[in-house]
Amino acid sequence: MFVTLTRKVLIVLRDRGYNTLTSVSPLTEDDPVWYPQNIDITELMDLDSEFMSRLSIPLHEPHFLLIDDAITDIYEDYLIGTVFLQGCI
Repeated sequence: MFVTLTRKVLIVLRDRGYNTLTSVSPLTEDDPVWYPQNIDITELMDLDSEFMSRLSIPLHEPHFLLIDDAITDIYEDYLIGTVFLQGCI
């Protein structure tokens, strides 16, 4: 099931234990598709980590949206895309 990315969706995902949304859609995409995940944020921020090297596939590098940051720092109007919720909610 796909739902529009909203603050309410982010809060529900955070309450269910997710801390990150990941997308492989191009940065220029008007409607990116996001996938909820629970990722160790310290590994995510360490660009030299093995975790990041496994994710780095040329032309298919993922983009990350930290759920807590999005809830507190991004206006609702700037939240774009759809979230794939299969098995999440």
